[in-house]
Amino acid sequence: MTLVHIPETLSEIEESISQKQADLVWWLDKLNRSRKNSLRHMRAMQVGVVREQIDLLEQAKLEAEEKALCNIA
Repeated sequence: MTLVHIPETLSEIEESISQKQADLVWWLDKLNRSRKNSLRHMRAMQVGVVREQIDLLEQAKLEAEEKALCNIA
């Protein structure tokens, strides 16, 4: 299980997702440039963690959108 801060508002969640996506691109670049097995392993783990965090934030975004729709109705 990955720990990630889930912001309160929908806009903050979207900002967090965009930041995590930028982090993922950075880690994937580092992973693709790695030659040492130890670095490849560590960076592959980091890529996995960031992907899990993005998934959690996406789920929180869906829940926030549903909550906002319920508040409107």
